[in-house]
Amino acid sequence: EEKLHNLDLKLGPSLDFPVYSPMSSLLEARILEMVNLSSLKGPLLEINPGLGILTRCLRSRGHEIHCVNGKSLSSLTFFQTQGIIAHLGKKGLDENFIEQLNSLSPNTFLVSGLAGEGFLDTISSLYLKGFKPIFIEPYDTLPGTTQFDLLCYLSK
Repeated sequence: EEKLHNLDLKLGPSLDFPVYSPMSSLLEARILEMVNLSSLKGPLLEINPGLGILTRCLRSRGHEIHCVNGKSLSSLTFFQTQGIIAHLGKKGLDENFIEQLNSLSPNTFLVSGLAGEGFLDTISSLYLKGFKPIFIEPYDTLPGTTQFDLLCYLSK
């Protein structure tokens, strides 16, 4: 059993869960802080929510949030959002999906993921769409390895 942001989680052996939960908790807390500080109103979109811990935390604080796994927004026709929270895999987001996301007219992106080419490619693509990085922060969620996660806040 784990506790994250006042949520009790019962975990099975096959569950994909952060390797180093104290640092993962700090990363999630920072995302929550940035959502609150940026005063995002209206619905938010979370890409690849994983366990949905962040989604539940945002909903418990009164945010309307929609989640999408994969690379298509076909289930979100006529959807507009001010903010997108994207959790990246190693490959990042492909250009077509970024174009779909941009059509939702967001003014803020919070991007977290493993540092590497996929992360940098995604940030570069968002930059070319008019999003400027405000900050990038590292999080050592995999201690004892050379891998780490990054959180980037981008705004138009």
